[in-house]
Amino acid sequence: MERRRAWLLRPVDSPILERNIPSHLRDPGRRWFGLSLRARTIFYNPRRVEPAQLSTYEALAGPAWRGRLCLRTSKKVYNQSLWR
Repeated sequence: MERRRAWLLRPVDSPILERNIPSHLRDPGRRWFGLSLRARTIFYNPRRVEPAQLSTYEALAGPAWRGRLCLRTSKKVYNQSLWR
């Protein structure tokens, strides 16, 4: 299912972002803006997860999150660079 249909991202109305982020680094529907080449963003359902539980990326390796995360394979440099 496409993200916009799943309502994971909502449009942002920000003249500052529009002015400062080149068009090729933003969604035409204003649902995301590229601020970093490697944004490590955590998406979660606030009905199922308390924000205080998401303190660090390191904490996501704990047993409480086993089987609950959707990640790239650990063989990818993007995930390996989290621990360096």
